[in-house]
Amino acid sequence: MIPRVIALLLGMLLAQTAFAQEDVLDRDRYGLEETDGGFLRVDRESGLVSLCQNVNDAWRCAPVPDAQRALEDEIDELRSEVEKLSARNDELEAKILAISRAADEALNGISKEDVMPKTDAPSGALTQNDEEQIDRALDFTEKAMRRFFGLMKDLRDEFESSDQ
Repeated sequence: MIPRVIALLLGMLLAQTAFAQEDVLDRDRYGLEETDGGFLRVDRESGLVSLCQNVNDAWRCAPVPDAQRALEDEIDELRSEVEKLSARNDELEAKILAISRAADEALNGISKEDVMPKTDAPSGALTQNDEEQIDRALDFTEKAMRRFFGLMKDLRDEFESSDQ
């Protein structure tokens, strides 16, 4: 029985020593600075700062917002948004280049003389060749406009879907 009591006392002594060491560590971990409205508690390990105030006869500590961390988070968000917008810009530039190439291919069959008005034709009278050229030009214009408005509709739909 006596060995059990000694073991129990020895265990209690060791536990009290461990708690005392933890208490010393906790006192070294936090620093207090007096302010007008209470105290600032600084955690020396994590760097977190809390404002401690006496409210209704009880001390309460609330974390102080970290402005630097908030700025870094906002910078990260903006950096991510810039990357997304750059990728979207590259995508749109590729679409514009494809439309430009299609327009160049469509214009290859039309010469400068076909587009320029003839001075020897009487005013007000169109020849069969003139009418065919006008029809080809109008067909090309119609196709180009349909492609353009189709692209604008796609862009508007994508923009509206990204806002939601």
